[in-house]
Formats: sequence, C-alpha cells, structure tokens
Amino acid sequence: MTGAHPGSAPPDTTPRARGGAPAATEPPAANELPAVNEPPTGAITATIQLRWADTDQYGHVNNVTWLRYVEEARARTFGFSDQPEAANPARPPVLSVLGPGTFTMTAAVRLEYIGELAYHAQSILADVWLSRIGSKSIDMAFRFTDEARTTTYVLAQVTQVVCDMATRRPRALTAAEREALQPYCGNPLTFR
Repeated sequence: MTGAHPGSAPPDTTPRARGGAPAATEPPAANELPAVNEPPTGAITATIQLRWADTDQYGHVNNVTWLRYVEEARARTFGFSDQPEAANPARPPVLSVLGPGTFTMTAAVRLEYIGELAYHAQSILADVWLSRIGSKSIDMAFRFTDEARTTTYVLAQVTQVVCDMATRRPRALTAAEREALQPYCGNPLTFR
C-alpha cells in the first residue's frame, strides 16, 4: 500500500455517520443518480421502440443492444433522420451545421448500466445533448429512461471526431459551427 509503513495497519476508510459510528453502506438505488445527469433544456429526445430480437435468454435487453440504441438515438437526434419524410423541415438535424463536406467518426463510447430493462414491447426515451465541444470533436451525452422518466437504464457518452469528407482527416470546428452547437450543450454525465 502506498505510503504505509511495513507492519503498520492500513488507514481506516470506513464511512462514518455523525458522531463517529460507522455509516450505513448500502449502495443507492439503481435510479438514484445525481441531478447532474438530468438533461439540459437544449437536449433532444428520441423515442426508441424495443424489439423482441433485442432481448437475450433472460428476457431483458442485451448489453450489446445498448450500443445500437446509442447509435439510433445519435442518428435520430443529431444526425439525419431514419425517416426523412417525417423530419421537421423547420428543425434540420443538429449536425447539418457542419455542412455537406463533413462527417463525424466515433472515437470513443462509454456505457454505464444503471438498471435492467425487461422487455414488454414498450418504448424508451433517449435524452441526448452535447457535453463538450472540442477543437475537432464533440462529446454527446445520452440518458435512457422509461417513458415516465422514473427509471434510468443506461448512461452513455460518445466522442465524435469531425472529419473532412475529401481528406478523410479530422478538421477544426469553425467559430460559427461552435456557436450553432452551443444551444444543445449541458453538463457532462457523472459516471460511477
């Protein structure tokens, strides 16, 4: 142990309640997350319909399926709609501000499973917002909940690198692009 003297006992790190007695160490309930994980007013929400094929032998949504849900939510909220005829012409996809000569490439994904999602042919909600705008990349935060927003199932963060279509290389975001993306920004997620 770093900093310990040979033969000495490790420091007592037991959580203590007021008065010095050991505190209860029960973990918080699965859906009791810090308020920092609440979506900002600029978040965009997508509804995702669960499919029976998304489940595994235990009757819940398989962990690999969550990556597809993240991609589906990203495309529906910030990318191009999978149903162009249903897209609102008054509200173009957020990343369309990057222009036709630009694409984004996923550089990193982080998922944290908060609660089990059993399949009942229901829909879930995905709140998506930007948690960071870098010089050549953006971080997107995702919170997946039930339709009543009482249970959180998964938190996810995706880093998208902004690339030039012709060179296939990362390119810097312009000041105008950064300004256009700003209304969709909020706090980063807090992971365990």
